[in-house]
Amino acid sequence: MLFRSISRAYGQRTVPGSRKDRSGKRWFSEPSNNELGVSTTVNMTIILPTTPEVGFVCDELEMAIKRFLDARSSLPPLGRYESQVEAINLFYLALRDIEGVYTLARSDLILIPPAMASARAGFEAAVKAMWMVDADDPFECEGRWLAHLKAEERFHSRIAARYSEIAKDARHARERVKSIASFSQAVQEKLPPGITVLNGNPSVDKMLEATGVDHQYAAYIYLSQFAHAEHAATWLYRARGLGVEMLLGDFTKPSDWHVPLGVAWFALVHSGRVLLKRLGGDPDLFIRKDHEERIVKVINNIGSNDSAQESSQRDRPTSRSRRRGQGFGSRP
Repeated sequence: MLFRSISRAYGQRTVPGSRKDRSGKRWFSEPSNNELGVSTTVNMTIILPTTPEVGFVCDELEMAIKRFLDARSSLPPLGRYESQVEAINLFYLALRDIEGVYTLARSDLILIPPAMASARAGFEAAVKAMWMVDADDPFECEGRWLAHLKAEERFHSRIAARYSEIAKDARHARERVKSIASFSQAVQEKLPPGITVLNGNPSVDKMLEATGVDHQYAAYIYLSQFAHAEHAATWLYRARGLGVEMLLGDFTKPSDWHVPLGVAWFALVHSGRVLLKRLGGDPDLFIRKDHEERIVKVINNIGSNDSAQESSQRDRPTSRSRRRGQGFGSRP
């Protein structure tokens, strides 16, 4: 077994949902613990109701997640390579982010800012999962996993340094740095000659380029404006222009949702197909290409719906109170 002498963690493992897993246990589902599973329902005023087109795409995202989880049954037993296990875990992270996108869309279309951030997170997790196993040589994939592991080592190093600056106990963080560094070095020494291990994960644009979908990077840049609270993101609450031309209010519109929904659909469907294929599963059990393209057309149509009408509404003069920002939707 690969690297078994280094750690028992490299022993044969079974990824839940793969063919060897016959336990019947629920995996990647709602918690079975009643205490953890309790949700609180709060009555809130809906400001911008979900449109039928947006609701349709939300339903498609939810069904596609279920189909991906069902398609895991086509996977062979996984666990020999760390990269395979971590790629699946990263994709689970992406699925939860995507669930966040369509849950927000179903609740109120005014909630697009957190949906943008969630779509960005899901996109990055899905792309990283795809990149990690998108190589013919499994040892190259292991090198990519090691780069991913080194990123955690750097994370704990930064925490330890920050704790030291504010006189907080940093022993645990330093111990994690030492443990991860020792393990990753031992694994790297076992890799065949010629396998390059980066000091950390490459940038998202490099991962997209390596997997042949670098045209998606522009959407990632746009979503990042919301995750990092940049000026471009606050055009949701500003219209016409800057300075004396500025109109203030909440100008969110249903067509804005084509961006987070489109990114979420790409992250789920394209990355999911690549992941299943690279791990030895059957991507056609997940989704057909013709169905994938049909949903893309629906999403694109959301972006073009009533664009002329919405543009004229943005340019329409508003009352002085709205210009002062009092048109911002609030919840009682």
